[in-house]
Amino acid sequence: MINPVKGMEIKQLPEGHFLLRFHHIIDRNRALAGCPWSFEKNILILNGVGADENPIQVNLDWCDFFVHIHDLPLSKMNVGVATFIGNRLGKFRDMEIDERGCAWGATLRIRVSLNVNAPLKRALKISTPLGGEHVVSFTDERLPNFCYLYCRLGHIGKYCEVAFAEGFIDLGDDTPYGPWLRPPVSKPGQFKSGIVEGSVSGNWCVGQINVAVRIFWGI
Repeated sequence: MINPVKGMEIKQLPEGHFLLRFHHIIDRNRALAGCPWSFEKNILILNGVGADENPIQVNLDWCDFFVHIHDLPLSKMNVGVATFIGNRLGKFRDMEIDERGCAWGATLRIRVSLNVNAPLKRALKISTPLGGEHVVSFTDERLPNFCYLYCRLGHIGKYCEVAFAEGFIDLGDDTPYGPWLRPPVSKPGQFKSGIVEGSVSGNWCVGQINVAVRIFWGI
């Protein structure tokens, strides 16, 4: 839940958008850095609004997620591989490191901005230095409602339009996607190469404490 220390105001806009006005820039930056947020298990998409921007025209198709990359050898847990894979998924933001500046463990945890209109990826083939291929898989923290049939955000399988199509075969629990796409919540570490979109400096322009919001109900 977005719980600003200094408070905020909410104004409803056309096309299902909202405008949040934070009373302090620290609260605003924490809200942006804390994505993804959800409302009744549907994703809330936030983006900063500049003083010279129209909040209706702010792009609200992208949202930051914490993604765990599985099946990587330790030698590949570096910023180069994290950036490459992150940009294949969406837009790489940063990666988690420990207090010594190292990334290691069962998974590589990165922050990626994903297009909410596109299906989530569960795996990816990457090339090895010897010319072979290696498959890595993904889990995404704090996933809101998503379809177990096509892995699209915003609805669950029983409300998917495909399920109402003539000739559709109900797969029951044998769906290609499932709750296993949500990893156990890990203890947050430090992040490297932070590029959180919408972050600002200490300038107190009015527009820089405003955030545009869209509740993504699906497509």
